[in-house]
Amino acid sequence: MFRLVNSRYFIKIVHVKRIVVNACAMLGGYILIAVACLLPQDYIVGFFISLVAAVVHGLTACFGESTILGYLKGFPAELIVGWSSGTGFAGVVGAGLVVLLLYFQFELFTVFFFHGFIGNYRSISWRSRWWRATSSASFISTDRRRNLPARRTP
Repeated sequence: MFRLVNSRYFIKIVHVKRIVVNACAMLGGYILIAVACLLPQDYIVGFFISLVAAVVHGLTACFGESTILGYLKGFPAELIVGWSSGTGFAGVVGAGLVVLLLYFQFELFTVFFFHGFIGNYRSISWRSRWWRATSSASFISTDRRRNLPARRTP
Protein backbone atom coordinates (compact mmCIF):
# COMPACT_ATOMS: atom_id res chain seq x y z
CA MET A 1 0.00 0.00 0.00
CA PHE A 2 2.70 2.46 0.98
CA ARG A 3 4.69 1.62 -2.16
CA LEU A 4 1.67 2.59 -4.22
CA VAL A 5 1.47 5.92 -2.38
CA ASN A 6 5.21 6.39 -2.90
CA SER A 7 5.03 5.70 -6.63
CA ARG A 8 1.91 7.76 -7.20
CA TYR A 9 2.19 10.83 -4.97
CA PHE A 10 5.88 11.17 -4.12
CA ILE A 11 7.24 10.55 -7.60
CA LYS A 12 8.03 14.24 -8.18
CA ILE A 13 10.04 14.57 -4.98
CA VAL A 14 13.78 14.12 -5.41
CA HIS A 15 15.13 10.81 -4.06
CA VAL A 16 17.63 12.51 -1.76
CA LYS A 17 14.86 14.44 0.03
CA ARG A 18 12.80 11.27 0.40
CA ILE A 19 15.78 9.44 1.89
CA VAL A 20 16.47 12.22 4.40
CA VAL A 21 12.81 12.29 5.45
CA ASN A 22 12.86 8.51 5.77
CA ALA A 23 16.01 8.61 7.90
CA CYS A 24 14.46 11.22 10.21
CA ALA A 25 11.26 9.17 10.56
CA MET A 26 13.35 6.07 11.31
CA LEU A 27 15.25 7.98 13.99
CA GLY A 28 11.91 9.12 15.39
CA GLY A 29 10.79 5.49 15.63
CA TYR A 30 13.92 4.56 17.55
CA ILE A 31 13.46 7.51 19.89
CA LEU A 32 9.86 6.43 20.51
CA ILE A 33 11.04 2.91 21.40
CA ALA A 34 13.69 4.40 23.70
CA VAL A 35 11.08 6.57 25.42
CA ALA A 36 8.77 3.56 25.83
CA CYS A 37 11.64 1.72 27.52
CA LEU A 38 12.06 4.55 30.04
CA LEU A 39 8.45 4.32 31.23
CA PRO A 40 7.54 1.92 34.06
CA GLN A 41 6.56 -1.56 32.82
CA ASP A 42 3.11 -1.42 34.38
CA TYR A 43 2.38 1.84 32.55
CA ILE A 44 0.14 0.95 29.58
CA VAL A 45 1.07 4.09 27.61
CA GLY A 46 4.55 2.66 27.02
CA PHE A 47 3.01 -0.31 25.22
CA PHE A 48 1.04 1.95 22.89
CA ILE A 49 4.09 4.12 22.25
CA SER A 50 6.02 0.99 21.27
CA LEU A 51 3.17 -0.01 18.93
CA VAL A 52 3.33 3.37 17.22
CA ALA A 53 7.11 3.00 16.95
CA ALA A 54 6.71 -0.43 15.34
CA VAL A 55 4.31 1.02 12.76
CA VAL A 56 6.74 3.87 12.05
CA HIS A 57 9.58 1.37 11.58
CA GLY A 58 7.48 -0.74 9.23
CA LEU A 59 6.50 2.25 7.12
CA THR A 60 10.06 3.58 6.95
CA ALA A 61 11.37 0.16 5.92
CA CYS A 62 8.87 -0.08 3.08
CA PHE A 63 9.26 3.54 2.01
CA GLY A 64 13.06 3.41 2.22
CA GLU A 65 13.37 0.23 0.20
CA SER A 66 11.15 1.44 -2.61
CA THR A 67 12.89 4.82 -2.65
CA ILE A 68 16.38 3.33 -2.81
CA LEU A 69 15.38 0.83 -5.50
CA GLY A 70 13.89 3.67 -7.52
CA TYR A 71 17.09 5.65 -7.10
CA LEU A 72 19.28 2.72 -8.12
CA LYS A 73 17.53 2.23 -11.46
CA GLY A 74 20.15 4.46 -13.06
CA PHE A 75 23.14 2.56 -11.68
CA PRO A 76 24.85 -0.58 -12.96
CA ALA A 77 23.63 -3.95 -11.68
CA GLU A 78 26.89 -4.52 -9.80
CA LEU A 79 26.00 -1.73 -7.36
CA ILE A 80 22.47 -3.01 -6.80
CA VAL A 81 23.79 -6.45 -5.86
CA GLY A 82 26.06 -4.84 -3.28
CA TRP A 83 23.17 -2.84 -1.84
CA SER A 84 20.92 -5.89 -1.52
CA SER A 85 23.66 -7.91 0.15
CA GLY A 86 24.32 -5.03 2.53
CA THR A 87 20.69 -4.76 3.59
CA GLY A 88 20.53 -8.45 4.41
CA PHE A 89 23.73 -8.28 6.40
CA ALA A 90 22.56 -5.12 8.18
CA GLY A 91 19.66 -7.04 9.71
CA VAL A 92 22.01 -9.63 11.14
CA VAL A 93 24.46 -7.01 12.42
CA GLY A 94 21.68 -4.85 13.89
CA ALA A 95 20.17 -7.73 15.83
CA GLY A 96 23.64 -8.83 16.93
CA LEU A 97 24.43 -5.31 18.12
CA VAL A 98 21.30 -5.23 20.28
CA VAL A 99 22.13 -8.63 21.79
CA LEU A 100 25.75 -7.58 22.39
CA LEU A 101 24.79 -4.32 24.10
CA LEU A 102 22.22 -6.11 26.27
CA TYR A 103 24.85 -8.71 27.17
CA PHE A 104 27.07 -5.91 28.47
CA GLN A 105 24.06 -4.76 30.54
CA PHE A 106 23.29 -1.49 28.81
CA GLU A 107 19.83 -0.10 29.56
CA LEU A 108 17.19 -0.58 26.86
CA PHE A 109 16.91 3.18 26.41
CA THR A 110 20.64 3.41 25.65
CA VAL A 111 20.53 0.44 23.29
CA PHE A 112 17.72 1.77 21.13
CA PHE A 113 18.89 5.37 21.23
CA PHE A 114 22.40 4.31 20.15
CA HIS A 115 20.98 1.92 17.54
CA GLY A 116 18.87 4.69 16.00
CA PHE A 117 21.84 6.96 15.43
CA ILE A 118 23.99 4.16 14.00
CA GLY A 119 21.23 3.23 11.56
CA ASN A 120 20.72 6.80 10.47
CA TYR A 121 24.42 7.34 9.92
CA ARG A 122 24.24 4.48 7.45
CA SER A 123 21.13 5.91 5.81
CA ILE A 124 22.56 9.39 5.33
CA SER A 125 26.13 8.45 4.44
CA TRP A 126 25.08 6.30 1.46
CA ARG A 127 25.17 9.26 -0.93
CA SER A 128 28.90 9.91 -0.65
CA ARG A 129 29.68 6.19 -0.98
CA TRP A 130 27.56 5.81 -4.13
CA TRP A 131 29.03 8.94 -5.66
CA ARG A 132 32.59 7.75 -5.07
CA ALA A 133 31.77 4.27 -6.36
CA THR A 134 30.26 5.54 -9.61
CA SER A 135 32.70 8.35 -10.29
CA SER A 136 35.73 6.07 -10.14
CA ALA A 137 33.99 2.92 -11.30
CA SER A 138 36.99 1.10 -12.74
CA PHE A 139 35.32 -2.26 -12.17
CA ILE A 140 32.59 -1.40 -14.70
CA SER A 141 33.48 -1.97 -18.33
CA THR A 142 33.47 1.02 -20.66
CA ASP A 143 30.64 -0.52 -22.69
CA ARG A 144 28.56 -0.73 -19.55
CA ARG A 145 29.29 2.90 -18.69
CA ARG A 146 28.08 4.07 -22.08
CA ASN A 147 24.77 2.28 -21.58
CA LEU A 148 23.88 4.12 -18.38
CA PRO A 149 20.75 6.24 -18.68
CA ALA A 150 21.35 9.95 -19.05
CA ARG A 151 20.81 11.98 -15.89
CA ARG A 152 18.32 14.82 -16.06
CA THR A 153 19.39 18.22 -14.89
CA PRO A 154 16.84 20.59 -13.39
